[in-house]
Amino acid sequence: MQLRLAIVSKERNEIVQIRARKLRLECFTGVDDKANFITSRCKVSQKSYIYFGNDINDIEAMNHAAISLAPNDAEPRAKDVATFVGKSSGGNGFVREGLEYIRSLIGRG
Repeated sequence: MQLRLAIVSKERNEIVQIRARKLRLECFTGVDDKANFITSRCKVSQKSYIYFGNDINDIEAMNHAAISLAPNDAEPRAKDVATFVGKSSGGNGFVREGLEYIRSLIGRG
């Protein structure tokens, strides 16, 4: 199984790029329609990706994901569509918690 990890952000902020470089992730900024971007630009079909989101502009991509995850401080509508809502907030361990959840689903937890 090949994994492709990336940050897809609406923000056009150098801080997002810096964080992506630190994490050695692909980074796409200024993306308004994330669901369309993932399926057309990244050539990933619906229901074959995992999506971490926390805001209104993430909801469509979350709806098309196989698994979607939201932190406990996410916009309530994003939490409503998430497969998994973490106990942690964004920036305070949520990504690690989400990865542990995914790991448990694939039987390595």
